[in-house]
Amino acid sequence: MTPLARTFLIVLPALAAACSAPPASAPPTAPAIPVSLTTAEMREVPRTFESGGVVHARVTASIASRITSTVERVAVVAGQRVRAGDTLIALDARELLANQQRAAAEIAALERTKAASESDQAAAQAAQALAHNNFARTEILRRRDSATGQESDEATAALMAAEARVDAAGARVAAAAASLEAARQAASAADVAATYAVITAPFDGIVTERHVDPGNLATAGTPLLQIDQIGGYRLETDVDESRVASIKTGDPVDIVFSAGDDGPTLEHGSVGEIARAIDAGSHTFRIKIDLPRTAAVRSGQFARARFTSGTRAVLTIAPGALVPQGDLSTVFIVTPDNHARMRIVSTGEADPSWVEVLAGLTAGDQVVLNPNGIHDGSSVRTMAMESRR
Repeated sequence: MTPLARTFLIVLPALAAACSAPPASAPPTAPAIPVSLTTAEMREVPRTFESGGVVHARVTASIASRITSTVERVAVVAGQRVRAGDTLIALDARELLANQQRAAAEIAALERTKAASESDQAAAQAAQALAHNNFARTEILRRRDSATGQESDEATAALMAAEARVDAAGARVAAAAASLEAARQAASAADVAATYAVITAPFDGIVTERHVDPGNLATAGTPLLQIDQIGGYRLETDVDESRVASIKTGDPVDIVFSAGDDGPTLEHGSVGEIARAIDAGSHTFRIKIDLPRTAAVRSGQFARARFTSGTRAVLTIAPGALVPQGDLSTVFIVTPDNHARMRIVSTGEADPSWVEVLAGLTAGDQVVLNPNGIHDGSSVRTMAMESRR
């Protein structure tokens, strides 16, 4: 048998089986999925811009020593809360105490000197009184010619000498009093200097930095600690000079803090201060934004200030129309023949009631709201139209 005949015998039964099989039925048509629609529409939204900044306490004190001395004790650590008047650092006070004792001893000596000078003054005044009486009696006798001229001259000289001794004694008393007052002032200065050996907190606050340990030499003016006052923080940020004209003192500002375990946190602050001078290098102005006293923040924390400057027109849709697809976002629009078609969209700013659409839609497009179970090409039927305004 030829090869062609064998092929014919194999194909013929297959054709016969195919002709005897019943015809296949058409696939059933999927029912239309009921959907609600929302409209892509233009709306006026606030024009915003952001600027990063760092949180600072409204009042910060850099604690330094007013004297040069060895640190004996540091009573605080970074992060510790302190109250006004609490001891922070104790310095070696031996020299200061010695100065106090020396001043006290000098006062005691000068008090004795002043007392002796006053005694001499009293003696001189007594001698002056006696000389004056002798002079008076001699003058009476001279007028009666009962005293010689020499006796009169001697009485006059004695009176003048007594008066001179009184003046000298008075000068010594005044000098002793002045020296005693100077010693008392020096003692007061020594007492004040002795208080410099104990450095105390100037206000209620939190120790944010510690730069010294026991045994270190504290020099005058060198920072030892830094303390932030409790109860007030502000965000300091630099804003470009082209935008600062739209910011006014007292304007409300949204502050977005970095994401933590619970995600980003939002605080509402207000512009407290705008620098009057521009930074010549960066061409920016320093803006200080007061944060609420209840804000749980720390110095050095990073945050972004969100400023509002007028409004702008944007294309928006309802947030429920978006379908995340990895790094992309998609929506479903409804065609005139009632089929859903997927479109990739690019989004911008968002609000609880709207999402900005940068590309992928035009105003007036009908978009499926909450497209659960919808796929590209699904047959749909409209239940209601909802416009999100």
